Amino acid sequence: MISHMKSFLSLTLLILSFGLNANQAANSISCTNQIDNLIELTPEECDPTGRPGPDVYIGSRPVGNNGPHYVIGYPALNRISQNRKLRNSEDDDVNLLVFLHGTATQPSNYSCLLKSLASVGTTIGLTYGFLGGTNGGGDMYRNTACGSSNNTVECLTEQHIDAIYGGQYGKKINAWGAVDPRDSISGRLGLLLKLLNDRYPLRGWNRFYDIPAATREDYPEFLPTPRWENIVISGHSQGASHTAYLAQTRKLAGATLLSGPQDECQNCPSNILFWIDREFSTKKVTAFAHGDDHQDEEPTLPIMKDNWKRMTGVLWYKNPFEVINIVSSSGGGYDVCRNPIVSTIAASDTSLCTRKGHCSVGPDQSTPYLNTTFGEIIPLYSLGVWSDLAKAGQC
Repeated sequence: MISHMKSFLSLTLLILSFGLNANQAANSISCTNQIDNLIELTPEECDPTGRPGPDVYIGSRPVGNNGPHYVIGYPALNRISQNRKLRNSEDDDVNLLVFLHGTATQPSNYSCLLKSLASVGTTIGLTYGFLGGTNGGGDMYRNTACGSSNNTVECLTEQHIDAIYGGQYGKKINAWGAVDPRDSISGRLGLLLKLLNDRYPLRGWNRFYDIPAATREDYPEFLPTPRWENIVISGHSQGASHTAYLAQTRKLAGATLLSGPQDECQNCPSNILFWIDREFSTKKVTAFAHGDDHQDEEPTLPIMKDNWKRMTGVLWYKNPFEVINIVSSSGGGYDVCRNPIVSTIAASDTSLCTRKGHCSVGPDQSTPYLNTTFGEIIPLYSLGVWSDLAKAGQC
């Protein structure tokens, strides 16, 4: 089990004590040019038919959904670089980390986070068919849409099924668009993994997907399917909510939740149970969010805390439940395996989010940065927090 007591807090306070500003950075921030072994592949390139990813609509506004997947490193390289013994076994502990972006974004918006995740293991930033909406987008919108449906509990489940596997439920209730299985999380990840294996057959990609039998009705027969048990899934915002649902329904190698899950059973009786209350198949889960619940920071923090507390079977569930603020004046440190963590550090001045705190834990534009006297811009959470959270599979 990993334990990361005081590592981020002590280092950050030391840096800040020397007068560096954690809230100012250049107008255009990206770590893409700093990422080694980066491959960019669009969903269109991964689809055997050459079909481009269709737009997703946020209200009447189309948002492109064919931005490139980010693939950083590869499993065989990861084995060698971390000095692991090569074993001909499916039990090899090589990590594959897959990150799911938030609403109306794409992997390139999270380049600094992805660079940090890649320090832990082979990393994929996946472009997937996120759920938009006829009157808006994002988790809070879908909570309201589901709260107005005839079966709120079913709706909260089906929104994840649509995004993860593809489906028509959102279109049926006129809340979000239908998702083609080829644009779903499972479909796009499977197609990407197969293409990587076809192009680079000696790099170890084949251990992360299967080709399903043609009789399977929930996929077009050519769609490969991920081997979830060999993958650590992480996500931000909407991506975190889908990650949590996957962790509840599938045995993953691990899961990391950034600013989520935000699912809320609106207009439901207080004793109602929905998917978050069922036993989690994945026990190794880490979570991180902004710790200020004001409207312009992270107003859904109470919802997230309630969801974290209800996650039966996760390692922190049986312990006295506590959320740790990593910049608390108490200086108590943190262990991501045993507690969800929050931070109350302000977002970067470059943030354009209406909920700045919500965005501050992930996207390049909003995460706080340090400026060094040498002109370097250092993402604050790259000093330890992001990589600590990514080690969920080692809990």
